[in-house]
Amino acid sequence: MKKASQILFLVGGILAILLAVLWLVLSIVYFVNAGAALTLAEGYSGADLPQPVKDFITQWAQDNHCSSWKEVATQITGLAVWFLIMCIFSIPAAILSFICKKEKRGLPLLIVATVVNAVGGCVVSVVGGVLGIIGWAIWERKEQ
Repeated sequence: MKKASQILFLVGGILAILLAVLWLVLSIVYFVNAGAALTLAEGYSGADLPQPVKDFITQWAQDNHCSSWKEVATQITGLAVWFLIMCIFSIPAAILSFICKKEKRGLPLLIVATVVNAVGGCVVSVVGGVLGIIGWAIWERKEQ
């Protein structure tokens, strides 16, 4: 179980880095779209906006039954902030995954890494953490 945990932490660390980049890119895209929706809310005609941005904003308004552009901008901004928070948690999740990949690791480090990876959205490292905790409980306790 220890070897499986180490492999899952390695794969999870790489995946957490990719997730951090994905969350950051999505956050930037959604902040840009929220800014475009806010300019429409202030009476701007939107003639200079790219067509995909216009399509995204109007589709968002239709799908979420928004009555104003400000409501659309608020909802999109909320989602952009959520993506940014996920990015912020994915960075320490990747670091902790690489630290937990090493041979000597304690139970508190495994628990913290598992929780941070769960919040950061890296399921592979969460499974590696659970296996590491189980392995620690079985083998490390026997040694003590």
